[in-house]
Amino acid sequence: MKTIKFTILALCICLLAGCKVGGTVKGLKGKLELTEINSGESLIITENGPFFFEHEFEEGDKYYVEITQQPIEPSQTCRIENNEGVVKERPIRDIMIKCEDDEIMCPAVYMPVCAIVTEPIVCVTSPCIPPKHYKTFANSCAAEAAGAEVVLYDECGRLEGQPVDSIAMVPFATTLFDRGDRITINETPTIKNHLLTVNVSYSGGCARHDFNLFGDTAFNRTPIITPIEPTPIPFPDPLNPNDNASITFIEPIKEGGAYIKVSDSVMLFHNDNDDMCDAFITENIVFDLTPLRNAFQRTFNRKHGEVELQITAPASIPEGSKAPLRMYSVIYIF
Repeated sequence: MKTIKFTILALCICLLAGCKVGGTVKGLKGKLELTEINSGESLIITENGPFFFEHEFEEGDKYYVEITQQPIEPSQTCRIENNEGVVKERPIRDIMIKCEDDEIMCPAVYMPVCAIVTEPIVCVTSPCIPPKHYKTFANSCAAEAAGAEVVLYDECGRLEGQPVDSIAMVPFATTLFDRGDRITINETPTIKNHLLTVNVSYSGGCARHDFNLFGDTAFNRTPIITPIEPTPIPFPDPLNPNDNASITFIEPIKEGGAYIKVSDSVMLFHNDNDDMCDAFITENIVFDLTPLRNAFQRTFNRKHGEVELQITAPASIPEGSKAPLRMYSVIYIF
């Protein structure tokens, strides 16, 4: 008798209020569009979990749900099950949609790129910061397929396998080292993509030497009286180097009604770890500037920008010397 009462109650739900058709989505990372063909209703889904169409079906109505737009960013293929039938005495909840990432087919072309790879780990503490390192990929497509961030359109060279944190620029440090140990910057540093290369000389040879690059706690802003034109920066496809169609223009920054030039005071510090040897060593050291780029984007709310790096090495002159500290100016465009 209880079963009969329950069936009658469930039947009344669809007869009086109508029943909805829906189900569950799993594995979705982008935007998915569904359409219930008989009612013509479309539904955009951006999150995993349960979903329902707004249309109210009556008992005996047929329903047929299909995927009308697969996820594009990132590219996925979603498959649907239990997507058709007849509405009976209760809402439809068993439509199942499962989404999987599409396999990226990359060309067999060797145009190497150096990218940052995040190592998969199982976090047991909080906060959890997965380690990252540099790795050379055959081309940018292969790097993208691996979920890596390209920082240099060339082989990683000496960066190969190195942890990112060991050479990254320390962003906006509020505590600087003391002068540090003696070091000389031999020439104007260079920037390629997001990597700053500094040619230095120092004494040592019997211990590991550490180098740190510190950015200022705030960007310097210099008013510009003469109007400036937007800076064009090409972003060619590494697989199609002759294609210059992709060009982005960096618009000048305006604050308080005036255009400004953005710069950043950058200091290079050297720690010889009490190396007692006196061999004269000259080498290139490389720093990742992406922390500086990220800070610029947060500060000025812009994806692309131009910053003048004013680089000095406090220990390049003897302590107590009245000689001026040499500054190297390098433009970082991203």
